[in-house]
Amino acid sequence: MSTQTDFPGTSSNGARLTPQRFWTLLGADTRNAGRDPTLIFGMALAVLPTILFPAFRAPINAWAMGMFGIPDLVLWASPMLLVLPAILIGWITGFLFLEDRDEATLMAIEITPFGKGAYLQYRTIATVLVTFLISVVNGFVFTPHLGIFLILFMAILVALFSISIAFIFPALARNKVEGLALTKVVNLFSMAPLLALIPSFWRYLAAPLPSFWIGELINPAGIPGLPLWAILCAGLVTHLFMLVWLYRLTLRRTG
Repeated sequence: MSTQTDFPGTSSNGARLTPQRFWTLLGADTRNAGRDPTLIFGMALAVLPTILFPAFRAPINAWAMGMFGIPDLVLWASPMLLVLPAILIGWITGFLFLEDRDEATLMAIEITPFGKGAYLQYRTIATVLVTFLISVVNGFVFTPHLGIFLILFMAILVALFSISIAFIFPALARNKVEGLALTKVVNLFSMAPLLALIPSFWRYLAAPLPSFWIGELINPAGIPGLPLWAILCAGLVTHLFMLVWLYRLTLRRTG
């Protein structure tokens, strides 16, 4: 019987997540997601802003300036635009988790040499990698003023947030029906980075929400706040805390 309680890379009898296994599993997940129109829509929506906004940024900004007097609306919306792909990709992974649990796939994997721990590790790496790559591109598209170091750090935070979103579903939902209901709550996280636009220190009441710190890091309005080092540390700590907590809950709920 397995006794894994940490974040293992191997199963109880030594099987590892090799590159070959990783790409095999990624291909299988891609095929499974490709059969679900809802998941296809989610994947398309995750990359749509990256494709469309470079082409339409100038007309959107001109329209916003003429209608509301807001200069560079895309920059002001960038915290939400950067978090949106993380939520969508995390949602896709989370529903694949629920599907695995509903169909007893995780239970079957647990008794194989590969093991449930390595399988969860694969899902984590795949979600983090895809989100990180999209976020780096989005960082240069939406927030080039941050510079390469902060763009990379922001992409790390967004990737951690994405896998946390993924683990919310198997940790808190018992089936896909509950997962759909939970989706409405998860969508509220996309608004959390915009709380950093509030020109008052009362905005730090949202500090426990990891995605708040993504908005605080971008700070498109240039609002005075904490020192940069404090923002970086708080963002990393809150994201890691949420990830570890939800991962442990997921392990308990999957047996």
